[in-house]
Amino acid sequence: MGIAVLVLAIMVAAMGLGMSQVRKRLGKEAARQGVIRVAPFIVLTFALIVLSQREGAIGNAADNTVQIILPLGLAALEWAVLLTWPVRKRRAGKVEEDLGPHPARAAMWWLVISCVLSASATIVESVGKGIFDWRTLGAETFLFSSAIAALVVARSRVHITERGYLRFDLRFTWEQIESWKFERGGTLDVLRLRVRTNIPWGRTLLLEMEPGQRPVVEKWLATRAAPSEVESVQSPAEPYSRSVSS
Repeated sequence: MGIAVLVLAIMVAAMGLGMSQVRKRLGKEAARQGVIRVAPFIVLTFALIVLSQREGAIGNAADNTVQIILPLGLAALEWAVLLTWPVRKRRAGKVEEDLGPHPARAAMWWLVISCVLSASATIVESVGKGIFDWRTLGAETFLFSSAIAALVVARSRVHITERGYLRFDLRFTWEQIESWKFERGGTLDVLRLRVRTNIPWGRTLLLEMEPGQRPVVEKWLATRAAPSEVESVQSPAEPYSRSVSS
């Protein structure tokens, strides 16, 4: 249990440092949403490590599922996303504009550090006890896979392509956009999009970008919507926004 508490402390500290950067750059609301997205990962990792240290904690069959199959399955999912990245880039079409590094790069670097430290701590304990079984392998595979995925995101860049918007964790085409508007975050601007998608909870997207990138993105959003389909909307709180009729 001691190693699990140490791992939890490492991951919470890393998340806190990462979210402090997010709050500074994007504002309180974006930081709150970031915590909501990352917290399940931390809870899941903590639970996996605790269960991996307890033989028969929830029954042998359930133990095998939670301690071995689940982490290996999650690692396989992460590798599927990593290995299909070149395919997603190719389908997005020719790169027209480079908008710079991924906006979550700071948080991802902290996630890399926390995963590596957590995996190293569990390895040290396993070696000290002389135990390195499938449960430990499952937890280590998940942690190292998460570290690699976070590293790829931290080093990735955001692009505008001939077909739409592309970054490692998000891709959509110009035709999917129903409406858009810019909002002020912290030191970054936030582009709020409503897109056509089959995922009910994925219709609203928040994209973070440097203020200097805003004119470039506005240009592409304006020119990719047919003139007859674009309606300007202005208000004191939202000085510039546009909607594309369905």
